Amino acid sequence: MESSVRWTWADLVSSYRFWGLIIFSFSIVSFKYFIASYLPVYIRHTYGYEFSEIGVILLSSNFYIVTVLSIIPAWIASREKSYYFLQLYASVIIIALLITYYYIDNLMIISITIFIIGILGSAISLLISAILAKAVDSVEFFVLSFGLVLFSNFISNFSSPISASLIMERTGDIHPIFFNLIIQVIIGMLFLLPVRKTLFNEAPPIRKTPCIKKDQHSLMNLFLLSVFIPFYIIYWCVRAHRDIRNYSQSARLLTPKAAGWCSALVPFAIPVMLINLTDVTDEYLLQKKRSRWALILLSFFFLPIAIVIVQSYLNQLSDNVQPSV
Repeated sequence: MESSVRWTWADLVSSYRFWGLIIFSFSIVSFKYFIASYLPVYIRHTYGYEFSEIGVILLSSNFYIVTVLSIIPAWIASREKSYYFLQLYASVIIIALLITYYYIDNLMIISITIFIIGILGSAISLLISAILAKAVDSVEFFVLSFGLVLFSNFISNFSSPISASLIMERTGDIHPIFFNLIIQVIIGMLFLLPVRKTLFNEAPPIRKTPCIKKDQHSLMNLFLLSVFIPFYIIYWCVRAHRDIRNYSQSARLLTPKAAGWCSALVPFAIPVMLINLTDVTDEYLLQKKRSRWALILLSFFFLPIAIVIVQSYLNQLSDNVQPSV
């Protein structure tokens, strides 16, 4: 029987399970650019292969082929309600990296190992996004979670060649890079160990936050501080999620600490937090739900103004609603 347990976005982001999965995912995807692009070029220049000969490696790392075929191992793993297959796939990737290290001059073996690394790496990214989306039963969160995984890929496109070049400059050899990659995968697997094996198939823990009395704040001061001190926005996210706890302990709300970390580390997290805060204030002010499009656009292009608008809602909440918690 399918589990009816559902987590909110705030439940997920406030949980180590979410961060353990994201860190594990990043440890896998962050070297895919090196395997797919940097390594074939190195092999060609070092061992004197022709372009026609090196083509078999490029074919085995083709993005579209690898992505489509990765659906199969991702589907197999999705049948299990634990993270064991993630650990299994990571272990196979480590073995493939070791084989690549020892047979780096053998085109056929390298083609096979690169193909395996590409498929399993893509399967892990797809599976983690699906696990997170299923937890909240939301297409919206699938887009956000998959976007976070894609953002990790985007960062790796810059970091992988830079780190590989630095290692090559210092050592004059590509082999130390493989040890770094293996250590990186092992670290990701260690971050996955504390994650509950049931993942999100059990009810999320109840999150309670102590309340405070003062929750009225100057909109002008907030605007000026947000414009001239950008990092102040992180503090505001913490404070806003602390203030609203005077009125609601909704599972949709992040804890103040989680709000701070998300605003600092997670791309596009602040717009989501602003929408959730606005939804809660609308409920407690007993007014019709406002259109969110203007606030979403402002949060991307004029964030200080969006924050001032949400703070004005919080001030209205303080003026019109008696603290209940």
